[in-house]
Amino acid sequence: MFKVLIGVLCTCLLVACGQTHFVKKLNITNIFAVRSTFGPHFRVRTTGPTRIDPKQLSQRPLPSGVTFDPPECEKYASGQTLPPGLTGNLAVISAEGEGNRFIAIAIEASEPVSLDPTIMQKCQHVTFSGENVNGTADVVDSPKIGDAQTLGTHRTLETTMATVAQSGEIYDYVAYLGNYLVMVTASPLMVRNQPPAPVDVDRAKSLLTDAVAAIRSR
Repeated sequence: MFKVLIGVLCTCLLVACGQTHFVKKLNITNIFAVRSTFGPHFRVRTTGPTRIDPKQLSQRPLPSGVTFDPPECEKYASGQTLPPGLTGNLAVISAEGEGNRFIAIAIEASEPVSLDPTIMQKCQHVTFSGENVNGTADVVDSPKIGDAQTLGTHRTLETTMATVAQSGEIYDYVAYLGNYLVMVTASPLMVRNQPPAPVDVDRAKSLLTDAVAAIRSR
């Protein structure tokens, strides 16, 4: 279920067209420096740098027959992958602890990527529903970062399987930096026979800010 929500990284991306400008070289592997922001109670892993793999960044689709309101926000609500044909490299750091899972990804893309303006104009609140599934996607407050566009999204999903209802949520934060992106997801860890812990939204926001600062550093 969380794979449906996470789609690691799946946050409404469109290639910016017709832009010709100098692209400052950043170091995506510097994202690993945010390891120091997690205490000893977290299990931290790093991956990369590796080439962008569309399968790695894709999500499991929602069941067929799901409808969206507004309908033009379907890609945003279900999770938008990187534009087709985009190439480049990425580096990933993940941390699990205190009831939460955090994933931060730094991407160096082959083309500039920017925030789809439709999201802010029409997709502030989106609902979707279908057989045995329903959910929401809402634009939420995101950190303000100099010389960057940022987007925060809170998604919820409820499913019913054999009369057993399950629910989940995830927060996504993205910073658009021309040919570079930083993406952060935060979700509860699922522990048997225990209710999910609240998502530490403040830590997720700080992780985005710290990750951007890290890849910008020399």
